[in-house]
Amino acid sequence: VIISSVQRQAKHSFFWQFVFHTYTTAFTLVNGNGTPKAEEYSLQQKQIFLGLGAISYSACVGALPLTFMNRYMLKSSLMQLVVRKLLPAPLFGLTSAFTVAMVRSPEFDSGIEVMDRNGKVVGVSKKAGEKAVMETALSRAVLFGTTFFLPEVLMYCVQR
Repeated sequence: VIISSVQRQAKHSFFWQFVFHTYTTAFTLVNGNGTPKAEEYSLQQKQIFLGLGAISYSACVGALPLTFMNRYMLKSSLMQLVVRKLLPAPLFGLTSAFTVAMVRSPEFDSGIEVMDRNGKVVGVSKKAGEKAVMETALSRAVLFGTTFFLPEVLMYCVQR
């Protein structure tokens, strides 16, 4: 996250965001809920394809502001402030949430197993699957958005 925040060129930003989103997507795949079952296709394969698409999309979206700024020679101090300081944190949080939602999207369709206090499976719930994915996506957005934004706030206070 920190390496992505200090990038000033779109190519470097794209690369580091691609690396970051690849890591978080792999983490999500490994630690996601294993409940959904699929008979016609490999669920793991579907999640990998969705993950690759989400990684590529997120890295492109993350590097897009720098690309526009450099391509159209937008060098004003206001544009620098918006593109380099204000926009990256929410954008990074949104793309992190997007990758989680895409990789764990089969839980929306199939639901997840619901257990009682003793660990016995009582059934499968789509509503619980939706809630799990949404909460995970929200927590990733807040975690990485804050992590991205915090160094900028601290640097502003130190410079002041």
